[in-house]
Amino acid sequence: MSDALLPGSLTADDERQTADDPRHRTRPHPPKGHAVPARAAHASTVRATILRAVCTVIFAVLSAAALFYSIVQTIDAYSLAQHYLAIQGHVVQTQCASRLQVGYTFDAGGAAYRGNGMAHKRCDAYRVGEAIAVYYSPEDPSISLSEVTPQQEWRTRLALVATETAVLAVVGLMFGLRRRA
Repeated sequence: MSDALLPGSLTADDERQTADDPRHRTRPHPPKGHAVPARAAHASTVRATILRAVCTVIFAVLSAAALFYSIVQTIDAYSLAQHYLAIQGHVVQTQCASRLQVGYTFDAGGAAYRGNGMAHKRCDAYRVGEAIAVYYSPEDPSISLSEVTPQQEWRTRLALVATETAVLAVVGLMFGLRRRA
C-alpha cells in the first residue's frame, strides 16, 4: 500500500492540530427528545420568575390604587349621606357616546357650581336646560350628586368596595396556592 494521500485526506499530525484548534471545536447538541442543558433551563426559569414577580407587583400596585380610590369615594359619599342639601340644578351637557355622563350646574350659598354625574336613565332623555335633582354638601358644595340620593350612592359605593376587596382576596389566595404547588 502506498503512503500517498488522497486529495482531502488528513494525516495523523493534521488531525491532532485540527482537534487542538479552538476554531474547529463544536458544541455537541443533545439528541432529539433529550432535555435542554441545565444552564439554559435555569436561565429560562429565572426569567419566568422575574417576569411573574414584576407582573405581581404591577397588579398589586394598581389594585391597591383602585381600592384606595374607591374607599375615598365611599367616605365622601358617606359624608354627603350624613349631611346634604337637596336643590334643583340644570343640565348643561350630556356625554352619551363615550361616558354616559350628565353635566349640571346649581347655585349654593350665592355661588354657582358645576358637577358631573352618571346618567341614571337613558342618556338621550336628558335635555340641556332641563331641571335635575342635585344633592350637595353644605360644608363643601363642590361635592355633589345628581338624581341619586346620597344614601343610595353610599350603599352602592360600599358594595363596590366590598366586591373589590373580595375579588382581590380570591386572586391573592389563588396566586398564593399556585406558588406553593
